[in-house]
Amino acid sequence: MLALNGDNNSNNVDDDIDGDGTGSETVTLQDHPALERIRNFQLAYVRKVVDTVNDLDNVLFEIINEGGTKAWDWFLVRFVQDYEKRKPKQHPIGLTGHGGEDNESMIASPAQWFSLGAREWSDLATNPRVADGRKVSLLDTDHIWGEGGDYRWVWKSFLRGDNPIYTDRLADLTADPRGDIPGAKEVRKAMGHTLTMAHRVRLANMTPHTELASTFYCLAEFESEYLIYLPDGGREVTVDLTAPPGTIAVEWMHPVTGELTLGPSVTGGSLPRFKSPVAGDVVLHLWRQ
Repeated sequence: MLALNGDNNSNNVDDDIDGDGTGSETVTLQDHPALERIRNFQLAYVRKVVDTVNDLDNVLFEIINEGGTKAWDWFLVRFVQDYEKRKPKQHPIGLTGHGGEDNESMIASPAQWFSLGAREWSDLATNPRVADGRKVSLLDTDHIWGEGGDYRWVWKSFLRGDNPIYTDRLADLTADPRGDIPGAKEVRKAMGHTLTMAHRVRLANMTPHTELASTFYCLAEFESEYLIYLPDGGREVTVDLTAPPGTIAVEWMHPVTGELTLGPSVTGGSLPRFKSPVAGDVVLHLWRQ
């Protein structure tokens, strides 16, 4: 949204076409001469951004945050996709439009990724959605709590196939007088350890399998590798290893410190119950040797 007032810019661009004071019509595809002019400004800006960052790898395009309309959102997704086709690199384009669109609408969109909103799926805070593969799923604490989340939520989200991202005050950098969000240091460490684990496993081959672990938090490459979370101080978990043949290696990771503890290997073809050697929450890593 441009949020422009004709009195404060030399081009005399005013986005409040209907006089309601919001400028919300700039994120629609209404047929209006003034809106067409504003849309041309929008598209010129988008082209400039794409031109400027196209040579970079670490880029995600976000059409809008908590706003927009379905028609405008999808129009811009397709515009960026078509514009980047002419360029050396193409980048993932996503929507965080809950408020302007609901979750199912964003999933159905031409975007490659989307950020869920808790407005329709209210249990995202305690029981993150199992990613179903239709879209890359980003779970943003801002769209669930505003400010919130703990290290348990990070691991729960990761093991459900979502990508957790954290809205952080970073008081040391921002000098926010409120200080850090409670538990922020543990969240940062947990997110770092999920990244470490993501690099260690064959993540591209793993999908969520709630049915394979009694805690219901499991990423697995079936018959080959398993990541399981034991939340809320859980010390034991039963894992369905009836399919993998041979010897299965066992490793435990503390979800905050990242400390690793090897366990005795087990034999595939059974339903073993694993007991953690670590007090409190823990991550279990199993792989066929």
